[in-house]
Amino acid sequence: MWTPRVTKIGQPFLDTAIYLYPDADEADNGSRAGGSGFLVSVPASDSANNHVFAVTNKHVIVGEPSRGVDPAPVIRLNTEDGSQSVIPLKEGQWIKADRDDLAVALIVETDLRHYRYQTVPLARFVTEDEAWEDRNISTGTPCFMVGRFIGQDGRQRNYPAARFGNLSLMPYEEIETRYGIQTAFIVEMHSISGFSGSPVFTYPHFAGWGGPKNSISQLLGVDCGHLTVDQQMVVADKAPGGGLYAQGNSGGAIVVAAWRLHALLTDDPRTKRAMETEEMRTKKRDEGYSLDSASHEPQVSGKEPERLKIDAPMDEAVKKMFEAGKPPRE
Repeated sequence: MWTPRVTKIGQPFLDTAIYLYPDADEADNGSRAGGSGFLVSVPASDSANNHVFAVTNKHVIVGEPSRGVDPAPVIRLNTEDGSQSVIPLKEGQWIKADRDDLAVALIVETDLRHYRYQTVPLARFVTEDEAWEDRNISTGTPCFMVGRFIGQDGRQRNYPAARFGNLSLMPYEEIETRYGIQTAFIVEMHSISGFSGSPVFTYPHFAGWGGPKNSISQLLGVDCGHLTVDQQMVVADKAPGGGLYAQGNSGGAIVVAAWRLHALLTDDPRTKRAMETEEMRTKKRDEGYSLDSASHEPQVSGKEPERLKIDAPMDEAVKKMFEAGKPPRE
């Protein structure tokens, strides 16, 4: 009898994940507040280096005051020595999409060589053309996401969890959410509080082996919540009635399409300006000059470590992982 092949989700995927917290103290203590995110690499203008952006949902960064949810702009990342460290970004350092529930931040003057992480390159984003023309991206495509399972996410270190499911509905129509109108997929995969901002990938063995882009997982998009259903409330030992309803989780995750994130990273004047300012600062620094960062907002990252070159870690690491049947490093 034929059985589907199930490929393990290796460390490179888990290492893309970051945690978001309201402040540095809550990040250090691993509090039960905030959300998820991940890291993306965007080529610099010289194509020799990459800029690294953190990605999450806009509602994670700005909070939801009406629901008593604080903004969570502070990043927590794992370090190579087995602990964790905090990047204390402020809300104003995040670039929020005008319409989409997306926010990005160019990592600021942080020596990433001391962190254990991977980035998702732009080349692995599902494009709008692929969504409608590639038979591998369609209803039923297996997917998974990695992020914070609050309560089991790790206090002294990030331990991202993976959740699995299938693409349920293509983005035929825009979806109305409490965070605005979204161009999004629906994935039959439980999204609960804490997973907001998680990357959602297509499952690697399903994507096919016919070409370089389809040889490994692609970024389908960014989880921003779940579809709700009205559920009638039932009082113990009494028949349903009274017209009382509560919103329940339908089991369908709302996944903002990857091409919307791509546009924010490459077409938005604010992200372009941030990258241009960083490249100018790097050039001046290399030439022995300094540039007043206070006059250039948002703040941006320093020069990328060698392992973030565009021919990048994730592709080769994942390919080797699948060939060997295990993560390339623990």
